[in-house]
Amino acid sequence: MIYSETPITLYWHNPGTGWQLNTMTPYTGWIRAALLNDSKEKVNNDITLLDKYADNIPLNGEVTYQYDDNSATIIFKWKTQNDQPPLMVTLPHQRQALETPTPTDKIKMRGNKGEMLGMVGSAWKMREPFAKVDFLELKDANVLPVKQKQAIIDALKIDAADVNASLNPDAYGVYASGKHFARAARLALIADQFNQTEIKANLVNAIERNLTSWIQDKNKWKLEYDTVWGGIIPAIDDFGSQYYNDHHFHYGYFVYTMAVLAKLDPSWLHQPIQSTGGSVTPLDWTKFLIRDYANPSHEDPYFPYSRHADAFDGHSFASGIPVAFANGRNQESVSEAVNAYYAIALLGKALNDKTIADWGNVLLTQELRAAHIYWQIPNDSDVYVPDFTKDNKMTAIVWDGKTDRHVFFPCLKDKPNALECSYGIEMMPFTAITSQLLQKPWINEFYGDLTKVYNSSLTSNPAWSLQLLKGRVMGAPASARDEIWNEAMKSSSKDTYDDGDSKTNTLYVIATQPLIK
Repeated sequence: MIYSETPITLYWHNPGTGWQLNTMTPYTGWIRAALLNDSKEKVNNDITLLDKYADNIPLNGEVTYQYDDNSATIIFKWKTQNDQPPLMVTLPHQRQALETPTPTDKIKMRGNKGEMLGMVGSAWKMREPFAKVDFLELKDANVLPVKQKQAIIDALKIDAADVNASLNPDAYGVYASGKHFARAARLALIADQFNQTEIKANLVNAIERNLTSWIQDKNKWKLEYDTVWGGIIPAIDDFGSQYYNDHHFHYGYFVYTMAVLAKLDPSWLHQPIQSTGGSVTPLDWTKFLIRDYANPSHEDPYFPYSRHADAFDGHSFASGIPVAFANGRNQESVSEAVNAYYAIALLGKALNDKTIADWGNVLLTQELRAAHIYWQIPNDSDVYVPDFTKDNKMTAIVWDGKTDRHVFFPCLKDKPNALECSYGIEMMPFTAITSQLLQKPWINEFYGDLTKVYNSSLTSNPAWSLQLLKGRVMGAPASARDEIWNEAMKSSSKDTYDDGDSKTNTLYVIATQPLIK
């Protein structure tokens, strides 16, 4: 159906370059098109509804958040040219959280994110229950078997010993450095829980000493403010970060590290440090990073609002400055996006700052919901077409216009489309939020395929196989847990783990999973 503001006469014309639909006389006004029927896609939309709301054209939208102790209410308000409620379409993740109004199946069609259903209303109201945000999976390490506790402590002593070298400010770009800092912070949390006081103190001192170099701009990657696009970019490009790609991935690791320090050594965050731009506290420096990738304010003159998170799509896009990809924006590692917002919520928790905690948690819960619907594919999912879902339990990249099973980057030289990379990049890093990201029922369904890919990865890349090993334990049957533990015990702390990972963390994740409800 084609609707116009005033009557027009249309005709088909082909000037030799393709068919055009032209007006007989010049026309000024609005024109709208709506899909009425599509037998292949089983679409048979209600023409009376289309007719009724054709004049109510949405011009813009506004999203607001209201918080209580355990949830956020997300409100979309739509403005139309005649101030009447528009007929829109909803996405699956929106309908899961929707309170009002009510969608109708009289208008429906399929998109890249599954079936879209029509809904009439000037305001949509959705409720997101907050995720549980903690520093570690367990409150007390004493619930672990003595043998496992000792193995974790033994690994911790080895992993902690080389932290100084791994935190060298000039050795890595922003992404790898952030992961190294987060790795050390996770080790410090585990050391604290296992009463390894000296190891914890050494780790905290090493983190603070090397972070100071970043804050002072004394490393070659130094972070600079870009006045053109309004953001913080490194002096040397890193995975497109000078073009604002992946900022939530990169800076999320730094914010996570600062959240841990806010718990273990809170006074340091408030100590002024002299940098090239003047005196700044570590906490203020951290807040600059948050404003870069997840700014909560529309009024901030220096940073855009919520650079990566798309409130309507319900998840982030890693794409930075717009690039002409045929399929639009994209995001690969949803787990690292989850980590970026978990880090903000964790910082708010450590500071006892509800404003920061609530903002981090609403972004976190939205990203988790989207991960469960658009990246993870349970058996009962109908988001993607059967030809895709029959062979895939997980997506690697969600675009505006397509979904991929393979990662963006060339994964392994001998296996460019290795699924261990597609799976592993959607699981890392493993922290206290991971059990809410990688839900046990889905991993249980996925377990056979995940184990097959894990076995294949053992001969290609230990770092990826160790990510999958931790992912497997999330839904492993009890009979497989000893085998998974033994596989982790055989790994070496040297040269086999990702920059943000460690043997200590692997053993801790595997040991704690059976105790998490």
